[in-house]
Amino acid sequence: MVGSPHPADDLAQEMWTAVVRGLPHLRKPERFTPWLFTIARRRVTDHLRQAYRAQAPWRKPGRGAQEVLGGAFVSPAADEGR
Repeated sequence: MVGSPHPADDLAQEMWTAVVRGLPHLRKPERFTPWLFTIARRRVTDHLRQAYRAQAPWRKPGRGAQEVLGGAFVSPAADEGR
């Protein structure tokens, strides 16, 4: 799901750490499997969100809004002449 074995290993370790820490707080043992999948899904979602933000073009230094938006950005100063 994450595209590389190294981040997947890290995510698996983080997930199992969260499971071990949260196990005493699990109220319904019969809900263990859905609870486990929820933890795994949230870890993967957080990882993918962070990876996306790290590669987002608006986060790269030296790139202006016009370059990021492909020229679709109209600055307020340019809009005053209309």
